[in-house]
Amino acid sequence: MSGKVTAMGRQLTYADRAQLLDTLGNLKAEWQGEDEQLLTATLDWAKHLEPSCGFEHALIRDVTVLSRYLATYRTDDDLTDIARGGLLYVMKAQQRGPSRLGQLDLLDDAFMASYAVHEIRLRLGEQAIYNPPRLTEEEKQVAENLFLDLAGKPVLDDSALAEESLAVCRDLGTIAGCGFFKRLQKNVEFLISVIRDPARGEESCCYARAALNYLISEEDAIDDRLGIIGYLDDNFIVQMAVDLIEPSRDPWLDILDETVAAWPFLNALVIDDGSGGRRLSEYMIINSALSCPQMREEASNSTVLVVPFSGPTPFLLGFIATLGLIQRVERLNATEETFQPGQKVLVDNHAIAVFTGFKEINGRRRFGLTQNRRIQGLQYTPTHWWPVSDLRRLTPADPDRVTRGQLTHDLKHSDIALPALDCIFNSERMTNISAVSQNILLVTPVVQAHDLAHHLHLYGHPLKEVVPMGHFANNTVRPWSGRFGQQPPLLIAVSDLDAACVYMESNRESIDSIIVDMSGRNISRFASLSELKRMSCRTLVIAPERAADQLSIANDNSVNLWEWDTEDFSALLWPHDGDGRGGTLASHENRLHSQSAAIPQVIKIDCPLADEAFESVKCLRAITQRREDETP
Repeated sequence: MSGKVTAMGRQLTYADRAQLLDTLGNLKAEWQGEDEQLLTATLDWAKHLEPSCGFEHALIRDVTVLSRYLATYRTDDDLTDIARGGLLYVMKAQQRGPSRLGQLDLLDDAFMASYAVHEIRLRLGEQAIYNPPRLTEEEKQVAENLFLDLAGKPVLDDSALAEESLAVCRDLGTIAGCGFFKRLQKNVEFLISVIRDPARGEESCCYARAALNYLISEEDAIDDRLGIIGYLDDNFIVQMAVDLIEPSRDPWLDILDETVAAWPFLNALVIDDGSGGRRLSEYMIINSALSCPQMREEASNSTVLVVPFSGPTPFLLGFIATLGLIQRVERLNATEETFQPGQKVLVDNHAIAVFTGFKEINGRRRFGLTQNRRIQGLQYTPTHWWPVSDLRRLTPADPDRVTRGQLTHDLKHSDIALPALDCIFNSERMTNISAVSQNILLVTPVVQAHDLAHHLHLYGHPLKEVVPMGHFANNTVRPWSGRFGQQPPLLIAVSDLDAACVYMESNRESIDSIIVDMSGRNISRFASLSELKRMSCRTLVIAPERAADQLSIANDNSVNLWEWDTEDFSALLWPHDGDGRGGTLASHENRLHSQSAAIPQVIKIDCPLADEAFESVKCLRAITQRREDETP
């Protein structure tokens, strides 16, 4: 089940997706075992999963959710069939013979588990979450009562309690580094430190002992024979004890859930930065909340995010905000007014054809696509008639383009790469980006943004081919990829704040929000920043610490301020670093993480010689400035 993903990544095709869904149906029909047997086997599989290609975090989370659905909705055959099929696929149960999907490592497993979770949530009307599934009120009551009993009569002495608790964490195997299990392990280690700290009060130690005794107890609120979900009540109690001892220790849990509920695709973002797949970090998810309309305060259009250093953060937040725009219209269809007869169109982001209009065929409304073909020296112009429901597969193309490529109506047997948007949105229909009417303006060095868009990959696709991107220069928006035909860029980069103001003057209505990187050439352009603010567009300013003090926002009640500090970083979970090769994202986040590992000590050292040299340089500089253009 393990295996490396190359820097370019692997791609699912339409044929792969069709085979995945067929396999899901077959597995649901063939399984004859007991659900408890399946849940136990799933836990054993998860414990031996080797972290290798970035999908493990999402996969373990989705397997946990599917296990929860399977155990909870036993009387609903539709829901349990989907959950059962997703778990069976992940374990490759009853798979006969070699399969092309075996070459995809965990990509197909992650896709299948995510799809199954998405389908069940649609039926239940539930929102996506980042954290593990919640306990029912009845389960909470049982767990809390057991916790209170254990607080009054501890089972083991502190030394044995710590050793038994660590043994439970070791038994998690490799999943201790994935998903909520990593936070569970981290919290267990904190509770052990509490009972070992003589400076802690008796009440805190009592909470810690009760939670650790609950963790090692075989009699708890959720039967441990139910596999991976047997840890849900342990996680609940351990987290509750941590919150009782230090209420501010894990401040991000609710924000993570709320952000993913608004933008479920965040759970599916595994970005290859050249060192293998890397899931979106909690740091980046929380930052993205500042550009999410559902998460921002309506009272203010301006937010300043203060970070130690910007790195790729502005570009990634711009990319994520663009996905948010697409999600809003993901279910909208193109209409019969969208295309005109004789217009060149891009089909499936792959082939060029001429749109020939509509007609009724056997009582069904269809549209025509024509291509010029030369066969054995003869010219043909065949017309393909497709159902109107497939209009969403078309995008306007440059009229000068020559018709080319294979038109494939039934994509179930096509080796065309599945768009990354269809993977992260769990959509069985092609995502209709042509319905998006607004864009995101990203103020950052264009060369750096283009480099990231080219070298970062999502599901095997460069980011610039996942969503339409481009830059504004010389009063023209220039796209970075021809993959989207005449679709205007949805993420537009401009080099600096002055250029952003120029663009805004004539395009204000089309801009959903602006993301500003205040490093580099923007670091002192406060007048242009004020001009953008006067235009009343939703703006997120990302300022490195060294520039934040110059923004004069301390007394500005119309600006929200969000600043990361050392304690904030230490409360986050950071992605697994793969093989340590250190791609763009890995290097940036490792640098952020490492600076929170210890608080620096500042010691003043007298050095008269250095002071004398500094004063001499200052004196020489003053003399040079007085001479102006005169050669020294």
